[in-house]
Amino acid sequence: MEDDDPLERLQSLQRDLLLFMDSRLANIQRLELEIDASMADFRRLLDKKKRSPASRDALSASPTGNPPTSKVKLGNEEYSINQEFREGAIQVADELDLDELEAAQLYLAVSASSDGYTELLPLRAILRFQNQREALTECVRLLCKKGANADPDDGEAQLAQSAVREIMGGADAPPSERSAFWRRCIDGLTMIEEGLKKTQDHVQMFAMTGRDLNTPHGEMLQAQRMLLTRQHEALASTMTYFVTSSYVFPEDYRGFLSKAAAADTTADIMVHYAPILLAGSAHFGSSDSTTDDAARDLHRLFAPGPGQLQWKAKMYQSATTIWWLAEYSARFGEPSAHSSVREGPLAKLEQERSKLFTDCCEGKAFHLMLGITDFLKTESWYDPAKAGLVGFLLDNSVAFSHDTTAPSRDFASLVMELMQEFVGAFVSNMPDLLRKLKTQEDDVRRRVYSMPVEGVQPDSMDLERFMLVVAGAYQEDAEAAEDFWSDPGGNLCGFLRWASQRLPTPRVAAFCQLLKAISGDTKSANNTHRFLLGEMSLVAGQPKIAHAVSWAQIFGELEVFATQNKGRPAILPDSIGLADGVKDVNIAEKETPIMLEAYIRLAAHVCENSPAARHWILREQPFLLHEYLLRLVQSNSPPNVQSSCFDLLAALLTDKTADINDGVWTAIDSWLSGGMEAGDGRQQTTPGVRPPPAKQYLRRVAENAEIATSFVHLLNALMEPVRNDPDALLDPLPFPESLGSSQRRDGMEPYVDFVLGQALALPMAQPSLMENRLLCSVLRHACLTFAWLALSTFNESLVVLANTSSLAVEKTIKTESLQTYVRLHPFARTMEHMFSNSTIVALYDCLHPAVEEMEAFDSASPVVQMTTKAIQVMDLVMRLQPTYFSIVRPVIKISAPARSDAVANPAIASFDEVMLSQLPAMGFVYFLVASKHLELSLSAIGLLGRLSTSSKLTSIVDPMSGQRVGNRLVASVQPFADAVAEHLRDTFTLDATDFEQGVKEGTEPLRITKARALVDFLSSSLDASKDTPTIAHTMLGLLDVNGRIDNVISEGDGLFASGTSMFHAIARCANDLPTGADQTNLAWLLSLKRGCMEIMTKLAAATLTAPVVQSELRSVDFLPAIAISLLETRPDGLWDDLSPSDPAVLLKPGGSGIRDFMQCRDAYLEYAGLELRALSDGRMDSLRGRQVNALLGAVIETDGENTAAASILQLIDFFDIEVAAPPDISLRHYEGVDLSPCISEPTSGTPSFDLDLAAELLAVRRRELHLSSDVYAGTVEAQQVEDEETALLASLFSQNAFGEIQRARLDATEAWTDVLSTIVTAGGLNETDLTMFALQALRVVLSRLEKSLGDDMDAAGLFARLTLTLISASVATSSRSDLQASSSRAERLHTAFHVCVKAICDSETSLVLRDVCYRICCLVLADTVTPPALARLQTSKQIPAATKQLLLQVQTAGERLIRVITEDAFSGRGTTRISALLFLDALLPLFVSTSTLSILLRSLTKLNFLPVLLDSSITTASHSFRNADADLPTALSYFHTALSLLLNLARASPEGSSLLLTSGLFQAISDSNLFATDPDIGLDIDNLAALRQFYRLLSAVLRVITAVVVSRGPNNGSVLHQAKAFLTQNRTCMMAVFKRVSKLDRTAGPPEVEAKEVAEEFGRLVVISGWLEDDEPSEKKRTRMGGFT
Repeated sequence: MEDDDPLERLQSLQRDLLLFMDSRLANIQRLELEIDASMADFRRLLDKKKRSPASRDALSASPTGNPPTSKVKLGNEEYSINQEFREGAIQVADELDLDELEAAQLYLAVSASSDGYTELLPLRAILRFQNQREALTECVRLLCKKGANADPDDGEAQLAQSAVREIMGGADAPPSERSAFWRRCIDGLTMIEEGLKKTQDHVQMFAMTGRDLNTPHGEMLQAQRMLLTRQHEALASTMTYFVTSSYVFPEDYRGFLSKAAAADTTADIMVHYAPILLAGSAHFGSSDSTTDDAARDLHRLFAPGPGQLQWKAKMYQSATTIWWLAEYSARFGEPSAHSSVREGPLAKLEQERSKLFTDCCEGKAFHLMLGITDFLKTESWYDPAKAGLVGFLLDNSVAFSHDTTAPSRDFASLVMELMQEFVGAFVSNMPDLLRKLKTQEDDVRRRVYSMPVEGVQPDSMDLERFMLVVAGAYQEDAEAAEDFWSDPGGNLCGFLRWASQRLPTPRVAAFCQLLKAISGDTKSANNTHRFLLGEMSLVAGQPKIAHAVSWAQIFGELEVFATQNKGRPAILPDSIGLADGVKDVNIAEKETPIMLEAYIRLAAHVCENSPAARHWILREQPFLLHEYLLRLVQSNSPPNVQSSCFDLLAALLTDKTADINDGVWTAIDSWLSGGMEAGDGRQQTTPGVRPPPAKQYLRRVAENAEIATSFVHLLNALMEPVRNDPDALLDPLPFPESLGSSQRRDGMEPYVDFVLGQALALPMAQPSLMENRLLCSVLRHACLTFAWLALSTFNESLVVLANTSSLAVEKTIKTESLQTYVRLHPFARTMEHMFSNSTIVALYDCLHPAVEEMEAFDSASPVVQMTTKAIQVMDLVMRLQPTYFSIVRPVIKISAPARSDAVANPAIASFDEVMLSQLPAMGFVYFLVASKHLELSLSAIGLLGRLSTSSKLTSIVDPMSGQRVGNRLVASVQPFADAVAEHLRDTFTLDATDFEQGVKEGTEPLRITKARALVDFLSSSLDASKDTPTIAHTMLGLLDVNGRIDNVISEGDGLFASGTSMFHAIARCANDLPTGADQTNLAWLLSLKRGCMEIMTKLAAATLTAPVVQSELRSVDFLPAIAISLLETRPDGLWDDLSPSDPAVLLKPGGSGIRDFMQCRDAYLEYAGLELRALSDGRMDSLRGRQVNALLGAVIETDGENTAAASILQLIDFFDIEVAAPPDISLRHYEGVDLSPCISEPTSGTPSFDLDLAAELLAVRRRELHLSSDVYAGTVEAQQVEDEETALLASLFSQNAFGEIQRARLDATEAWTDVLSTIVTAGGLNETDLTMFALQALRVVLSRLEKSLGDDMDAAGLFARLTLTLISASVATSSRSDLQASSSRAERLHTAFHVCVKAICDSETSLVLRDVCYRICCLVLADTVTPPALARLQTSKQIPAATKQLLLQVQTAGERLIRVITEDAFSGRGTTRISALLFLDALLPLFVSTSTLSILLRSLTKLNFLPVLLDSSITTASHSFRNADADLPTALSYFHTALSLLLNLARASPEGSSLLLTSGLFQAISDSNLFATDPDIGLDIDNLAALRQFYRLLSAVLRVITAVVVSRGPNNGSVLHQAKAFLTQNRTCMMAVFKRVSKLDRTAGPPEVEAKEVAEEFGRLVVISGWLEDDEPSEKKRTRMGGFT
């Protein structure tokens, strides 16, 4: 691995280590190899080879040549470099203080991807260097974290620990080696800080010169700062783990303290020292790790005196000292403390430590701790209570810039864990100082408030800050928070009880934040609930202690303030914060709003997480909480208090029931409608025109963003469907049906108008709000969630079932009627708002955040969630607008025809037009497809997929010409195509780590999830428009800058021309992606591979893209590469660990895996067929031969070597996979339920069930059973109904899966047979190869054909047609085959004949299949049976064995075969009648050569075949000829075939001729009137083609007559008499024919060949029958006889 790219090697190791941390790595051996390969880098850490004159001279050698270049050796290769390269490398070396040759290697590595920005190459090289070091420090950090305090029984941790020891010099290394590595780490911190300072200087230079940091140069500088920050953070974490793992000695730690004291850097970098200082204090201050003497020496660095360190960062000095004292003080609390530690009287030492602690508090130690905690635990969502309290307590003393690199989660967790240790040590080891801190602060507070000076606030609130530090340390760590509750007698629980006593206002808010932090999960929240009830105080028989924070206190405060303000109007501010000039007359202290908000938000948090608290509040205690909350909201309380009241109401709705939901709805609506009689305290601008109370107050709520956000959250909680409700599908309205009916129009229209008409647009109405991006995003996300709930909860299936099923839907739903449901559901009003101008503007404004900014946020952040929800709402509107326009809006118009409050823009006819008017926003959506946030990316892909199928967006028609002028959707995203493609193409690269993890965990990697969504979108987009460019062509890189496809290859600077487009990435994925692992196929792999193959096939088949795509795929050897990668699959192989014969496979991913596998085969085979036909049409014989060889299993490489590949004959493996059919289920309650309304349109030819609609239908039926009292809820029978419903839905799912598999099998079979047919007919094989291939293929095909006869007649038809082609090819080359090939051919032909005879006799066989089988049998008989004429010439009279075998097959089939043939000959359709006669005709030589013709004749006589045949051919011929139509060619073919059969029958034996005569041959001819044509009229035909057909028919009939006469012999008077009678009867016709061909009739044109044939046949019959002799007059005959003797 030495030659590998070090950056790629380290990043690969980093990925594996991240999985290793969670014990998810599948390949531990690879990790060990990777660690060994990077061990030298780890030991060097950040050491580097600095600039040197020798290296600079080597790089600066005198150049020669033109252009001037010089040679330099980089690594193991020698390169010629120019002046530009040399200058760039030297610039990198100077910037990094790096050896010039190493800088040149960096410069060389980035030169391959300059992207046209050659001036940025030095910066790119620097970034590569920093990236490499960042990966290095991260790998070391991860190893140290995994190995820290490793469990001896944990093998993985022991592996990491061994690696860490090796990094520090080895297990047996002397202490000096560890000390040296520790110093190397300290030097690394210094080196990184110097790099950060240099980068900051560059940034400041940008600012001073007025240059924009958003340029590529500026962005790279910011990226460099981010990488340096990550290095510093990782190195600090590594040093922390060294300390906690006891790798650091006290003297080494002293060196670090000196470094920390001298550090002078920015706040976001200085914070990285905190975990080392915390860990060092805990480790070296503890008596378990350090001797008393060593601890005393370290203490002198903190205590006042000559040894005290002088820190540049004074607050860090104070904080570090307190961290040290928290651990160091434990030594004095131990009774056995050594005297050397005390150094004097205990009281004096205690006083010194107390003084030192007080000084540190004055030095703002707790300010810094709180600032660090707040910086590391930044709230991604808006938490106004915490933000306000933290800001109040920090008082701008600690400032972290928000523009800096955010700390990583691992670093924050590490610091918080160490903070937890500090909290435990501080509470346990310094309880007196903690109590003293509280006492002093209370005294200060009393003195301040006793002063008459208004506005003076206490300055000492370190206890409150410490509480918030505790809150931050334990937040989101439920396991650690359990320490507060697990031991009621422990120090932490004791601290909690102590801190809850006699709390002043600011401290109660801090304590509430602390309780919130340790109530993050259900268990902890339930414990907090017990604490608030006072139950946690009962410890070891102690009396119950009243807490300052309890439910009783919270309810009491709410009652007091709500009652005092009852009837007082709420005075809401015009913007964020408290309105100017508004003075609270009821709150005596300035901090009281903070207290109220803290109480309410604590209650909300506990109720949200604790089921016990919710049950107690809603069901047990008598306090009417909702009434007092609504009173408080209605009062003049500050906005943050009102907001918290709504949040508490929303929290009470967690896991709600229907009755609670309806009750809160009723309370809210009644309060809004009737609670504002007193007015709002403002002068009405238009007296007498006052809006309804509800809308009036909602309008005022919308004026404050914080209140509006909380109220919308409350509405969302009310809108959420009730969980675990068995009737959730049939309980559609999210509110009581009677809501608002007594005060206004019923329904929740005012609420929809408030959310979408006012709150959503509030940020645009208040410019100041736009500056508060976090609050703005939270508000908009809440509004969009409301819209999404309103749209997604509308049950359109009920309307469908009501119109298509016989179920009583109206009676089963809870609303009065379906019309009432449609009218009242918020869906209608929400859709109206989607077409209003203000909502449209606000909706699209949510899409504007730049993609680069989005990538910096966490996936759970409000900005990302807001954008995701906006896209989801648009997608829902696009999907549901047909329902709205066709069903809902007509109902609304009928129920309210004259509404004055319409909000929709009447000029907008559909949401497609809205999208069309906002095309620039589509560029943002297109960019978001490449986002790292999976949900956001998938949502954007879904919306783009829906947009790409919209005719209004993709088909733009010129109103003047009526012609399409372009695709505006494509034009709007085309400028961003390359940038998005560069981000997306890596999605289709599955590295070994992703693959191993997917296999190990049984779930698809997130990368595959996104890739599957992309290929599905691309496929649907290609299907939507096959003749014009679509957004899929744009994303694939198939369009040039002008939107054309034909120039994309010629543009050398494009992604497609360079082979780096999405198209090429998908093509590589189709080839490289495996289909399974560990002897099992995996559905998630097959799904992606299928999608990639389908895209390639569709592009190659489409007329628009075929020339470009086919050429490009040939250039990359796509078909041979795929052939090499394909593996034959065993019929009993596993699919997601399930056998295909297991019925459960249809219910699991394995079922879809089987389907996708078959579709993969189908796509590959379809492409192969396209390729061969294209090469054949283009006469590219050489390339065609290579492709055919690849299909036959031998890929010829460029060096002439052959590589084995899967043969086309092996790729029929998919057909042999036997999938178990869906099992039958027995039903009682659901028996007879009509599921036909749930059958979807069979777009693919296979009908399937709509499972969602089926679930609705079964739910309606279940409700019917309950309403009819047949089944009672909660009974055993009700459980049986539920079980039946589950079983029935599973059965429908299985049927869908089975049908899809069968359809995929048939499609793949059709493609496979098509490829084989193409190889035979257009593959260019020579005769020998063609014969061998045809015989090999017949061996494969015939067994499947026979198998298909009983299972799949459609597949049997495909195999039969292929068999016909193959036999035709083998028969055509039979004369030139060798003996072995002839033997094989005879065997195959016999097998084919056997299978076809079996198929013909099968009553289930279709006419089309029998037609093909007849033709196959004809070919076999023609090749095997010697014709009678040739048989008579053979000297041997022995019947060949092959002929005997065929006769045996026919005799085995018996009369059933002859009966089917005759029935098809008479009643068949199309060519089947002809094929049946051909088969019967081909059987004649078989019976003749075996002397068994009499058997056939008896069968035909028994079936009355010949009379019917004569009637259906000769008798009706004239009629068909006169009434010519489209079927005339088929009819003429039938007539000639029948006459041929009659002719051969007459020639076969005299018995055959006799049978013809007895069947009425001459009578049929006479009845047909074919020869009774008037020569002056009937032969005067202008249509020469018709005349020739007429002559052919006459000659064919005459041949039959002649053959009969010849067969019966010239001595048979009866036959001769009939022949002469025929000639006499048709003398006129005969004379006309003779006249036609005579030389005297030159004026009529040249005689036709067909007429000559008729004349010749007449002549033969005349001669054979002796008709001329009988036809002479008697007197002539006598004269001739007596004239000469």
